[in-house]
Amino acid sequence: MSEITSLVSDIVLEYVKGIVEKSKQGRKITEQEYQVLIAYLTNKRIDDLQAQLDRRVDKLESEVKELRDLVEKKFEESRAYTDKKTEEIKQYTDKRFEELKQYSDNRFDEIKQYTDKRFEELKEYTDKRFDEMRQYTDKRFDEMKQYTDLRFEELKQYTDRRFEELKQYTDKRFDEMEKRSESRFDEVNKRIDDLRKDMNARFDQLISLLTKKGDG
Repeated sequence: MSEITSLVSDIVLEYVKGIVEKSKQGRKITEQEYQVLIAYLTNKRIDDLQAQLDRRVDKLESEVKELRDLVEKKFEESRAYTDKKTEEIKQYTDKRFEELKQYSDNRFDEIKQYTDKRFEELKEYTDKRFDEMRQYTDKRFDEMKQYTDLRFEELKQYTDRRFEELKQYTDKRFDEMEKRSESRFDEVNKRIDDLRKDMNARFDQLISLLTKKGDG
């Protein structure tokens, strides 16, 4: 099929060359020849444009392929770089994590030891202060006990003395009251005797008066 097409193209080309040659010779070309020439030139132009377009398409496809290859290459490079940096960051992170873990463990141990040490110191200090406070309390308690006993004895002696004084005062006042009562009692008895004597005298006078009136 391609051989036939090539043969037809050659025939048409020879025919067109003949028309061009005829025109160059100043001979008049026919309408049919003119139409064939126009058709050939048009097809030739179309073929040239097609060829140019194909070349441009091929070039564009080549450029697109190069660009695609470049993009693929850059993508692979970027992915490889990303993977590499990711691995580096991962390794760095793991390393820093281990360092931080080790540092935290060390600091924790130090703090633990420091806390234990301070706790023991505080415990010893507390025990010491507790013993001092207990001794001080016992001492103050003994002093307070002695003071209380002393004050209690003083108060007891004072109470006994005041009780004796009150007893003496009461006995004295009672004796005075008894003497006064006896004196008053004697005075009352004397008044009663005087009143009895006076009543008897008056009674005798009345009897004497009544006797005289009876004789008369």
